[in-house]
Amino acid sequence: LFTGKGREDIAIQALNLGANYYINKHGTPKTVYGELTHAITNLVRARNDDSSLLTSEDENRLLFENSFDGVMLTKPDGSILSANPAACRMLRMSEQEIIKVGRQGIVVKDEKLKNALKEREQTGKVVSEFTFKRKDGSTFVGEASSNLFLSSSGEVKSCLIIRDITQRKKIEVALKKSEELQRAIVANSPIGIATIAADANFLSANESFVKILGYSESELRKMDFKDITHPDYLADSIIAVDNLNAGKVPFFSLEKKYIRKDGTIIDGKVNVSLIRDEKGKPRLYVISLEDVTSLKKDMLALSESEARFRQLIINSPDTIYLFDNISHKTQFLNRDTFLGYPRSEIEGTNSLTEHIYPADKESVLKNWYDIMQGTISGEKPIEYRLKSKSGKWEWLQSRVNVLQRDGKGKPQLLLVSLSIVTERKFDEEKLFLFNEKIRVLGSLTRHDVGNKLMTIRNSVYLLRKHVGDDPRVTKYFEAIDSAVNSANRLFDFSRVYEKIGAEKPSVVDVGEAFDQAISLIPNLGKIKIINECHNLKVVADSLLVQVFHNLVDNTIKYGGFVSQIKFYFLENDDKKHLIYEDNGEGISFENKSKLFNEGFSTGGSTGLGLSLIKKIVEFYGWTIVEEGEPGEGAKFTLIINNN
Repeated sequence: LFTGKGREDIAIQALNLGANYYINKHGTPKTVYGELTHAITNLVRARNDDSSLLTSEDENRLLFENSFDGVMLTKPDGSILSANPAACRMLRMSEQEIIKVGRQGIVVKDEKLKNALKEREQTGKVVSEFTFKRKDGSTFVGEASSNLFLSSSGEVKSCLIIRDITQRKKIEVALKKSEELQRAIVANSPIGIATIAADANFLSANESFVKILGYSESELRKMDFKDITHPDYLADSIIAVDNLNAGKVPFFSLEKKYIRKDGTIIDGKVNVSLIRDEKGKPRLYVISLEDVTSLKKDMLALSESEARFRQLIINSPDTIYLFDNISHKTQFLNRDTFLGYPRSEIEGTNSLTEHIYPADKESVLKNWYDIMQGTISGEKPIEYRLKSKSGKWEWLQSRVNVLQRDGKGKPQLLLVSLSIVTERKFDEEKLFLFNEKIRVLGSLTRHDVGNKLMTIRNSVYLLRKHVGDDPRVTKYFEAIDSAVNSANRLFDFSRVYEKIGAEKPSVVDVGEAFDQAISLIPNLGKIKIINECHNLKVVADSLLVQVFHNLVDNTIKYGGFVSQIKFYFLENDDKKHLIYEDNGEGISFENKSKLFNEGFSTGGSTGLGLSLIKKIVEFYGWTIVEEGEPGEGAKFTLIINNN
């Protein structure tokens, strides 16, 4: 208020209405205008300070209200004076609820809180992680910072800022697990993994890397890659590293030789990649190393084996070809011609089928169909006739091996070998005709001589009737009867022996063959028969029944008192054992070594039965031995190789 002397009442009224100052306008101009200038300056400055203060408070309020972090005004004793909306959202409480529950209602009390409060008391501020409680009882991890300050009223207060770091914690946990997993993968990798610094010195190495080279990790840290590289491969390694450093390649792979700690040389396959720093300079190298020494040896052995196999095919007397069941085409491997046909004529779909002898075609095609269906393997040979280029019919023996099948087991690639067996077939036919002549001659001879022996036996019978039991002549009659019986047994032996090799071997059920032999024995009496060989298959012929018959017949005739005959088998990886046992008197040790000798007999036999059995089983490729204990029974074992 700028007024004159004597107007004090107006000055008082103005001050009551809000005036700031009262200045008397009476006085020298210098004094009056000096005071007025000073008053106006102070008034403007005060107004500016008030306006600035108001603006600052507004901005702080906006920050408080819109902060993403929870902000609270608190006291050191834990009471809460105010909370922003973000804090309310975090705690799922209203501001009044937060103020009401205070610090103890929103922070889980633990040792970490206790230590943080102590630190704030000593330093005036603290930053730490706490577990906060929500209204619904759930919790979250928050990063909190708290600062003590003195308010305008002189009271100590604190500002608490909370940031919900739940998601960050999850990421940290996931990252930690990922890092642990990566470390575990590296540590347990079957491939050697190591890191090398930019100066070529080792930084780390996993267990596999250590095992490959024989150096411990601590030993490797004192070495660089040159120390373990064979000198012959060092130059190539340095060039590869230089190219990697220059950015010419993103990584490189090498196969080279390494020197182990014990001095041995190994083959290794190494892959190297580079990690650069923020300026693009080499920081470290990551290398993976695989010991391929055994693989190299195996590859060399495989290559040598393939070469040998190729030579075997090329030099094989058989004609060998591949059949592709997808394209249905043949590829001959070791012949440019076959039976006069050039390769161009026989490499194709069903190229040989049209030349098969008509009478053989059906069986050949059926055999091929069964192979394709997986019914048979094809390794068992089949023989048929094929017309040569010159028009001559040649006998072939064909074998098929399946080299590759699809997922359903259907053959895709087959190896077929063809042998020309025309000469052998002619020889077999000649042999068959010769054997047939021998068989007919033997049969006629046995028949005619048998008739004459019957005449002798009948004549002796009539003579006995005529002369009676005169001891002077009876002994001669007995000698004649014995000779006739021996002759008949010899004829029986020759009849069986003549059949050895005459039949083509086939698959025989051992149990059924033994049953047939038993059925031919008329006088088993009360002997118990145990047959455990049913469904056991072997390759033999009809004479197998004769073998079993002779064994049973010998038991009945020469085994003494027998109450049981047992027939069973044992099998291991490469052999089958057919075992025939009885519980009779057995065979003495002195007779075992002579048992299968032709003509050996303990009395009452020709001595041909067991020798005949031995010849039959040897024709099968088997072996027969007697392994029983004298006094406990006979035990005959027939040993069969599974191949």
